[in-house]
Amino acid sequence: MNKFAKYLCVLNIFSSLIATHAFSGENEDRFSRVNINTEYAKLNSGPKKVACVFYEENDKRDDFLGPIHARMLESLLGAFPRYVVKVTSILDYQFGVLDQCDVAFYISSNYNYKFTKTFLIDATNFLLSKPLVWMNYKIDQLSEYFNKEATKLGFDKIAIKSTRVIQPSTVPSAVNTDPGFYRYFKYKGQVFEKLARWDQIGNWYSNSPELNELLIDEKDKNKVEILSTATHSRIPNDAVGYEVNYAVRQNFGTGGSLWYFADLPMAFVHYEDRYMIFCDLLWDILGVTPPSETRNALVRIEDVNPSQNLPALRWTIDYLADHNIPFSLALIPLYANQFINMEFQKKPEWKAFTEYPEFMGVLRYAKARGATFVMHGVAHEAREVISGFYGATGADYEFWLYPENKPVVRDSSGYVLDLLEEGESILDKAGILPIAWETPHYAASSLDYILFGKLFEWTYQRPIYFKSDDNLNTESSSKYRLFNCRTPECREERREAFQKVKTNTTYGPFGGQVVPWPVYKDTYGQAVIPETLGMVDYAFYRTDTPNPVSKPDDIIRRAQKLKVVRGAWASFFWHPDLINPNTRYYRENPEHYLKEGGKNTLINIVTAIQKLGYRFRSIADCKFFPGERCTNK
Repeated sequence: MNKFAKYLCVLNIFSSLIATHAFSGENEDRFSRVNINTEYAKLNSGPKKVACVFYEENDKRDDFLGPIHARMLESLLGAFPRYVVKVTSILDYQFGVLDQCDVAFYISSNYNYKFTKTFLIDATNFLLSKPLVWMNYKIDQLSEYFNKEATKLGFDKIAIKSTRVIQPSTVPSAVNTDPGFYRYFKYKGQVFEKLARWDQIGNWYSNSPELNELLIDEKDKNKVEILSTATHSRIPNDAVGYEVNYAVRQNFGTGGSLWYFADLPMAFVHYEDRYMIFCDLLWDILGVTPPSETRNALVRIEDVNPSQNLPALRWTIDYLADHNIPFSLALIPLYANQFINMEFQKKPEWKAFTEYPEFMGVLRYAKARGATFVMHGVAHEAREVISGFYGATGADYEFWLYPENKPVVRDSSGYVLDLLEEGESILDKAGILPIAWETPHYAASSLDYILFGKLFEWTYQRPIYFKSDDNLNTESSSKYRLFNCRTPECREERREAFQKVKTNTTYGPFGGQVVPWPVYKDTYGQAVIPETLGMVDYAFYRTDTPNPVSKPDDIIRRAQKLKVVRGAWASFFWHPDLINPNTRYYRENPEHYLKEGGKNTLINIVTAIQKLGYRFRSIADCKFFPGERCTNK
């Protein structure tokens, strides 16, 4: 039946490429001390509610898909602080658990799973009065039981049917990257799509091409609202049709509602994914009023370090400041290139940025022009090994081994603290206090992410999620945050506390997630500033690269689509070296570089985002990112 199940994997998206936790008391009201009218306060108003997430796994509990998607959903729901999130494996379901929930999500990733009568009884009772969100397989099992009870008791039946899974027309391969499947998803006048790319490195298909057939009887059409439809990438060769239903809602007169999505919305998430449809509908599912109609945007200057072309960096600062565009600098404390792989470098280097006088001058200038700072790793490279590209700052991973796709060998709480305290001392010397943390290439272990959540009020990234059973040791407090814990006694106490953080993680498959709005607490305990549009990167990659390539038009198109996602932020990042005339790309392709626009690439993106109705904000703005270091309290 499920011959394409091997493609149902989650995508490992990095910036250069693309379990059960409840909210602790500390994190539930982590920003309550900020006495201002924040967006957080609006979202947190009203009595607390419980959102329950149920996922599937086999009896051996060695499935990864359900647990990973549950953690991704848990993290997404962290944008709604009124809700406490409870995550449960369906194998652990007991009678009455659904009674504790105000809204429930069911992630069906195992086609062969058969429900117990206990769950079906509870789900039927729940659905009569509360919202139930169902994703992917086996809605027919629920419908069959529910409708029998409806016949007996005289309430409305479930009007949707899904009795088969629509498979791709052909088998995908390196030369057949469009095997023919329901790829495009219409929603509010925009078209979102599933990723469809052959991974040349892993030699596998980055896609989830299945779709559950979703039928509605003609006599019941007035009972069901069709929220989104899917269209085929080719003319299909069966009787399903070119356009089918994707997301629907059925309200019951007794107060409950059924929301059905015909696949797993969080499989292979990318910037223009149908996952964004799910994100927008969460406002309605949860019954939360979205933020005001003002659309917000962010821009981050990326990989700021002494190897950058300083005139290009200064021009970027001036352009943004001159046009009253708030901006942040993702600053790397240490510059490292021990393998001498840069064209201009003649000997190994390992220096703090404070040892580069001209670079320090540009940082002081940026600070004077209103820059906020993000701590972007410590050296943005993996010390004695090459992890990713060529072993230099800004190019390589720091807390992750690539292409091995696993944590660095020395990964531990002590190792992470050693690195971050070294970076802290450099930033202290420069008089720079960062607002947030950004993981190099967004990739780290579960343990690392948990520590980042404890050490920083905000992270600015797209996290990745694994199948993991974590003990966050939630007893730690704000006194342990980096730049707060100054004395030797505090640092020793912090090390002892962080040693209690335990993770049991399966490193292998993982899911990368784009969050369209601020998340106040993800499954790792991190508060996450959104990054939703990516970067301009075509200058560094050939068209035949296995990595995605983004031009300004791609970023602008993504911002346009995001307008249908209520409360979404148009957030991108920019490398000043894109306008560095000394790069090999510029020397070898001067006409192409000039044709594409050079400096105009940034100008065109900023101008277009503003014309779309977005307003650029600062990550230090207390209204949106409250905390100890926001600046307009």
